[in-house]
Amino acid sequence: MKIKELWEKSLPWFIVSGVTVIILLLSQPWLWSTETIKQLNQYLPWLLSFSCLSFGILLGITVYTLEKTKKDYYKLLSKEPTCQDIANKCKSLETCNYNLNLLVNLGSLLQICFKVSETKKVLQKILPEMFPETSGGVFIYNESKTNLTAIATWGDYCYAQTVLTPHDCICLRQGSVYLIENEQPEISCQYWAKPIKGTYICIPLIALGEIIGVLALNYDQLPHLTPEKKEIAIATSRQIALGIGNIQLKEKLREESIRDGLTGLYNRRYLNESLERELCRVKRTGQFLSVIMLDVDHFKYFNDTFGHDAGDAVLKELGNYLKHNIRGEDIPCRYGGEEFTVVLLGASLEDTLKRVEQMRDEIKTLRVNRGKQSLYSISVSIGVACFPEHGNTVAELIETADIAMYQAKAEGRDRVVLASL
Repeated sequence: MKIKELWEKSLPWFIVSGVTVIILLLSQPWLWSTETIKQLNQYLPWLLSFSCLSFGILLGITVYTLEKTKKDYYKLLSKEPTCQDIANKCKSLETCNYNLNLLVNLGSLLQICFKVSETKKVLQKILPEMFPETSGGVFIYNESKTNLTAIATWGDYCYAQTVLTPHDCICLRQGSVYLIENEQPEISCQYWAKPIKGTYICIPLIALGEIIGVLALNYDQLPHLTPEKKEIAIATSRQIALGIGNIQLKEKLREESIRDGLTGLYNRRYLNESLERELCRVKRTGQFLSVIMLDVDHFKYFNDTFGHDAGDAVLKELGNYLKHNIRGEDIPCRYGGEEFTVVLLGASLEDTLKRVEQMRDEIKTLRVNRGKQSLYSISVSIGVACFPEHGNTVAELIETADIAMYQAKAEGRDRVVLASL
């Protein structure tokens, strides 16, 4: 509002107020007496001066207030965003929206990964798009928490090593975000091949309350990391940690569901699933498949003489032998109690019998120790059944191999018996 407009609106009120005061004064008869007029004439100059002074002060305060309001108004107008400000804001919002879409896509792709190794392609594709001005990497702990392995790396900076210990990373030492801006730190992470330039941030990957790895980013062209970039980096680390943590949890649960807790071999459930699958494959390809049933001889004697701990030690030793002395494509399982099953793939009947005899001889050389006490050596009775000579289904092969195993025990134990046709 302009001063002229305010004056035009305020003037009628001053006139009305003045007329009202005059009317009130004229309506009082005592004011018209001779003595009153003489007294008024005596103080009239002072009254007029006081009135003028009061009016001037009032007018001055009004003008000052209006001028200050006008300056504040123009100052406010001067803060209006320019076209460049609006363009920068729009660009910032577009970048934010782009990064949010990448985060959603990253989370979706990590959810459908079955193994941690499958996440490499996902991270290798999305992270360089999300952080185009950086060099970086994602490192994940191994199962024993002794080392970290790089599952994804990108950018110009090469890593001096792709396998590191927790002591090589500062953020893992302190358990929180480690940020260095435009300076050479006294202590830095050991996996960079060159001295760090610009800004460097290292973020721990935390899933289910524990650190499972680290996300390392180096903005070599930025002296300082903006709050927006830091926030998107932390959000990305959380998404990676959540995805990989879920994959690790699913892997652990699956392993527990298909492994025998005592020996570490596959359990009976996995045997049925895998044998069904392999049987369909060999029917299609015409390859060989054999089922071997092993039973520990005199196992009750071990339990009764040395206790159940000794019996468990025997089963562990035999399970350890089977894990480390058969081919990677073969399937060793604990069938139940002291019985074990091995599925041999791609070996003819003649080769299978030779291999099984060799296994029987090697098992006899095993020595089971319980503390400082050395137990007796162990032997096994083995039954062998081959596809298709001794069965065409999973149930038939296991049953015929089991019958052959009991025949070996009946004939004196510590021997191999081929199932009857």
